[in-house]
Amino acid sequence: VRDIVILCIKEESNMHTFHISTCWCQVSRCLSKNKKELKENPGLLNHLLTLTVETCDKMGSRSLSTTSHRMAKIGLASELEVWNAVEKKAVELTAHDSKDISNILWAFAKVGRKSPVLFDHFSNLDITHMDTFNSQDISNTVWSFARVDHRSPVIFAAAADEAIKKLETFTPQAISNTIRSYVLVRHTSPKLFDVMAGEAVKKMSTFTPQNTCLTLWSYATVGHSSPALFDAAAREAAKNMYKFTPQYLCNTLWSFAKLRHRSPELFDAAALECIQKINQFSSRHISNTLWSYATLNHHSPELFQAATQQLSKDLSSFNEQNLTSLLWSLAVMDCEVESAVLVLNHILDCHKSKKLRFSNMNRRQLHQANLWVAMEHEKGSPIPDDLADEWRHAFTTPQGRTPSKFRTNVISTFQSLDDYDVLERIICEQTGYIIDAIITSESGAEIAVVVDGWNRFVDQVPTGWTLLKRRQLSNLGGRALLWLPYWEWDALSLKEKANFLEEKIQTVVSS
Repeated sequence: VRDIVILCIKEESNMHTFHISTCWCQVSRCLSKNKKELKENPGLLNHLLTLTVETCDKMGSRSLSTTSHRMAKIGLASELEVWNAVEKKAVELTAHDSKDISNILWAFAKVGRKSPVLFDHFSNLDITHMDTFNSQDISNTVWSFARVDHRSPVIFAAAADEAIKKLETFTPQAISNTIRSYVLVRHTSPKLFDVMAGEAVKKMSTFTPQNTCLTLWSYATVGHSSPALFDAAAREAAKNMYKFTPQYLCNTLWSFAKLRHRSPELFDAAALECIQKINQFSSRHISNTLWSYATLNHHSPELFQAATQQLSKDLSSFNEQNLTSLLWSLAVMDCEVESAVLVLNHILDCHKSKKLRFSNMNRRQLHQANLWVAMEHEKGSPIPDDLADEWRHAFTTPQGRTPSKFRTNVISTFQSLDDYDVLERIICEQTGYIIDAIITSESGAEIAVVVDGWNRFVDQVPTGWTLLKRRQLSNLGGRALLWLPYWEWDALSLKEKANFLEEKIQTVVSS
């Protein structure tokens, strides 16, 4: 690099704009092999930077693109004068090709320079140029807009249309970066997500762990289900688990749980890898990973044991969501209570010092965890009554959801039966759970009816929430329980449903 700078000084009077952009290319290549050189000599590039500022106004689109792209690759983020000069010249130019546009936008995004003027300028140009963009140009452009959080619905709509036409040319990295960019700017494009999923399935064997993780995370974050994509990713990831970092492991597992997509083989393989790398897990990694296993009701006692052993080291890095997810997961999987008591004591200390503020959703899950410790295991929760009451209040406060057609149909069928009194939506005094109905027979026997719709299961396996509710109502509810899963009900004709309920009631009463 020093040789290049000396050459620039020596030949300054003979240098044209394309010479300067070539110098930046060479500097970038040199520093890619020896990154310490610039750190050891902070002012090494001062002369080249000054020369760039002075000649920037004379640069054409290609020289400007190459110069800014290479400066960004080097990481020159704080040199405001040169970036201001590039911005000024870029918005003056009206003729750019697709590569120049995507490179200039990428450069500003890479160094974290938000430039509304520049991005608005290219928003107008990009629409007319979009058909000349290749897959890499499209990916870099939408990534740049997302990186600086510059919303441009017109650009993202045009990019989606063009990406669909050039789908086969997208590399795994271009796929993952493009999809993630749409998520970050909250631009919905179901058609793009559908076709990208299909292309990702074809190329899944060439996806890196990062490509896989970012792609799955994107689909899960926006709730876009793609079973074929997740099945293909699970098959490949299970074979290459050793390549996944703690963050990739955590986010991949979270994505499967968020979209309620079961993959026992993947979760078994991931558990072994998580155990080996558990010392590298952050608080977020631990809580989100355990939450993923608990949500999908996938048992892995060894993983939970390895994770809970980390809790005794330090809980100060766990935020409200981390602590809530952790406790709830331990409750669902019915782990050793001692670890939960440790976490509850930490929460109590933070509550007294007002360090943490839990949301209502957090409090609902904390109520379930506290029930598990205090009542299921009778360990004597450290949580005082006033705080426990606060959590219970959040748990029992109506969420404003409309009763499902399934539940309404079951209740109306019960009401049509003779010899039974029906009370709807009763709060269980012992647990706080909502019971869909209490059925009282002529003999005075009370039966609690819980209607479990499709959202309470994954492939007819109870979710973690369903598992916990069933266990706590069974252990603490004080009534005989009748569970009605949706698939049993859906399989019956209208005439068969009344007889089905009669038989169910008799079975529960006799047992």
